[in-house]
Amino acid sequence: MNLDLSNRELQVIQLVADENSSKQIALVLEISKRTVDRHRYNICKKLGITGNNSLIQFSIKNRKYLLKLKTSTELNLDLIINDVSNNYKIENKFKRRTKL
Repeated sequence: MNLDLSNRELQVIQLVADENSSKQIALVLEISKRTVDRHRYNICKKLGITGNNSLIQFSIKNRKYLLKLKTSTELNLDLIINDVSNNYKIENKFKRRTKL
């Protein structure tokens, strides 16, 4: 399944999959309910789904898949963390070798 969703839309659909209302999603993401409703509308349009009930059914049906997806921000964070971790390991190996 290929979802061409923005980071924010991905966050919204993941929260929909957790059975959150637009109001609850707005509180979590610190945006207005109207913005959440607009994201939901855009998600439906991109997925070819009509109506909120269909979006809820789709997200609950595909919940496991949706919750595994990471936003590009999360992926970048993972890359940074891995890079820092790898650099730390390399530096420690170099220090151990130079002390001998």
